[in-house]
Amino acid sequence: MKRVIINILKIINHMVQFTLIGIALTAIVLWLIGIRPYIVRSGSMEPTIMTGSVCFVNHNTKFEEIQENDIIAFELGGGTMVTHRAVKISPDGIITKGDNNNTEDGIPVTAGNFIGKTVYWIPNLGIWIMRLKSVPGIVMLVTFVIFLIFVDILLDSNEPKDDNLQESQK
Repeated sequence: MKRVIINILKIINHMVQFTLIGIALTAIVLWLIGIRPYIVRSGSMEPTIMTGSVCFVNHNTKFEEIQENDIIAFELGGGTMVTHRAVKISPDGIITKGDNNNTEDGIPVTAGNFIGKTVYWIPNLGIWIMRLKSVPGIVMLVTFVIFLIFVDILLDSNEPKDDNLQESQK
């Protein structure tokens, strides 16, 4: 019975480890192909994209490829990034508007301040990321990783030995 419990705990521990490694590898691959995550900090795109979501923006999208209804990211003065919907394509640039705003944005987006096209978003993920980036969050994350390593070592050291295996090694 002890062996079954240890094996179940090992499987769970390895699943958690592989999940974390998978998330890290996915983030690296997305970064390498030019898709960057951004946390949404305002409600201008609600209810489509809620505050606290993470938007994934393709930096490789060409300005000329944007069509009406695409959600794009662009930079305002001072390094502020905005994610809004393209409502019109004009000779002056792309006219944008937040889904939750009553009026269009005042200045058209040009190739100069265009960042990319929003290709996907995950609701509430940004809230968790912001928590993990805090001092208590970092301490919790490091503690969790150490705990996973400790559990792995503990489970390996407490695994019952197979008598048949021990006899064959003599």
